[in-house]
Amino acid sequence: MANVNQKESMSTTKDLSVDRDISAKMSAIASILANEGIAFNKHLVEQFKRWEALNPKQFGKLADIPKEHIVFYQSISQTIGWMQQLPLEKSEDAGEIPSLLLAYFQILLEARTGKVGDIGQRLEQIREVSRKDNANANKPRRFLGVISCLETWSQVDLTSATITGAFNLEILQNSALNACGRARWSALAPLKMYALVKKMGANTPKAIYPPMGRGVSRGIERFLGFALGESENDYTIARDLHLKLAELSGASVWDINSSFYRLGGGK
Repeated sequence: MANVNQKESMSTTKDLSVDRDISAKMSAIASILANEGIAFNKHLVEQFKRWEALNPKQFGKLADIPKEHIVFYQSISQTIGWMQQLPLEKSEDAGEIPSLLLAYFQILLEARTGKVGDIGQRLEQIREVSRKDNANANKPRRFLGVISCLETWSQVDLTSATITGAFNLEILQNSALNACGRARWSALAPLKMYALVKKMGANTPKAIYPPMGRGVSRGIERFLGFALGESENDYTIARDLHLKLAELSGASVWDINSSFYRLGGGK
């Protein structure tokens, strides 16, 4: 009987040792992923700092709009530019904001006051004006994605989501999902940019869906061996994976999200 108990004890000890070994390896992998994401997110925040040079006179009565709303509209505009991976303009060498990003920002401000009917048409109008100053002002890449993002967020009432000077990400997410009908990159990615700018990583609610997109989907496929799309079920699986890896690495879900983006070939 003693020998049986001894064997069972040895088996249990071995199982615990294997579990600890697997856990340690997973934590190491999560940390490697997180470090890649942290570096990339630092780059995104550095790019966002160009908005500090914004001239309010370009856009009329910005003083009448709460500062936090302006920051979020800038986050949306910056996010669209990230999606398009816009080539550098000459103005960017001097730290100025690309003209297309300014166009997106202008449309969001106009939509706030109900001045925009057809966002795609309005974007074309602004591009025509820009083309007079810049002959290379071509049609944006992923044009339909740009319009989808602008249409979604133009329908969201930001005033209902402000608490203690910042936005409640969960309220914003719910409003955006209601506006576009389902989880999609164009509704979720601006939340990531805003969270990074406001350094909200550790305070991100667990209900938040990190954005997927092609790069992140490819990264998850390389990591897990199977692909995830943009269905609600896929987003839930991806969110749980992000949360677990963030817990193992001590990083934020946004760091893990960017690591998957980089793993999927994103630049």
